[in-house]
Amino acid sequence: MKEKEPIAKPYEAPDFAEFITDLAHGDINQKLTDALAEVTNAVEETGKVGELSIKFTVKKEGKMAIVAVDIKKKCPEHPLHGTLFYIGDNGELLRDDPRQLRLKGLDDSARTPLRTVED
Repeated sequence: MKEKEPIAKPYEAPDFAEFITDLAHGDINQKLTDALAEVTNAVEETGKVGELSIKFTVKKEGKMAIVAVDIKKKCPEHPLHGTLFYIGDNGELLRDDPRQLRLKGLDDSARTPLRTVED
C-alpha cells in the first residue's frame, strides 16, 4: 500500500493583530475597538459583567479563502426600577393615596414652579 504524500506544507497563521487590521480594510478592527469601549463603559456604569465575542468563519473558494467575522457584544443594563402606586377601592392603580385628605387649592395644577436663584 502506497502512503499519501502531503499536498502542501501546513498553514502558518499570520500575526493575529496584523490579521485583524487586514480584515475589511481595517473596519473590523475599528468595530471591535468601538464594541470593547461600549461593553467596558457599560460594565463601569453598572458594575455587572459584559461580554464581547468574535467568531471567524473560514470558507474555501477555489484557491482562495473567505474569512467572515461575527462580532457579538452583551452590555450589562441598569435594572428597571419599580414605581409605587396605591391601590384604590376598585383595584385601580393611583399615584396619590386615596385616603389622604386634600387641601383646597393645593393640587398639582395650582403649584407655582420653583425659580432658580443665581449668584
